Parts: sequence; structure tokens; C-alpha cells
Amino acid sequence: MSNYASRADLQVALPIIEFAEQTAERHGFGLEQFWAGVSAIVHDLAPKNAELLAERDRLQQQIDDWHREHPGKPDARTYREFLERIGYLRPEPAGFSIDTTPLPASRSTPRASTPRSRRSPALSSWCRCSMPASR
Repeated sequence: MSNYASRADLQVALPIIEFAEQTAERHGFGLEQFWAGVSAIVHDLAPKNAELLAERDRLQQQIDDWHREHPGKPDARTYREFLERIGYLRPEPAGFSIDTTPLPASRSTPRASTPRSRRSPALSSWCRCSMPASR
């Protein structure tokens, strides 16, 4: 198990600190500002992460209960219907396309931040922060 150290108001795994700080310094980011930004993102996403973990627990409990009630190899159609009913399987979304046209050279470098509306709704397991207990 990794050891942790404080950065901003977070406890971060030492291997992540080493990688992040070397990378941030190499790209000219101030470490205090970098970790303050990481903390803001983690705390912004912590409630959604708690919701997702609670949903995962709910689904897992229903699946476990179903298997206890239906021992042996399940009928594929019946099992699929069960998984759809509890929301584990969802209909495929409508088709979409992605434009892969290269950006102009002036915009092809990585950005230091991502607009709030485009951040990923997931948290990484390498960082711990205080959040209300959901279990």
C-alpha cells in the first residue's frame, strides 16, 4: 500500500506526488497553484463520486440477491431482462460522430485546465479527500 502526503487539503499517494510534481515543474506550473486546482476538482467531483459508488453498491446488492434466489446457470434472456429492469443494462444511445480534424498548431498543446462543463465525472483512486459518508 502506498504512503500518502498532504498536498493542499488532500492526502495523495507518494508515487502520484512524485510524477505530478516533476511533470508540473517541467511544464512551468507552480506547485501550490497546481495542487489547489487538483483539490478544487476533487472536491467538486466528490459528491458525484459518492453517488456513483452508492449506485454501484445498489446494483451489486440486487445482482447478488438475484443469484442467491436463482442458483445455477441463469437463462440468458431472463437474466438480461433482470439486468435491464434494475438499470444495469441500458439501451444503446443514438448514433453520434466525432470530428478528428487536427487542431491548428497554435492550439495543439495541452491545456492547464479543463472548462468546468467538460470535466470527467469520475475521481481517481489515488487521492483521498473528506466527503460525507454514503454507506
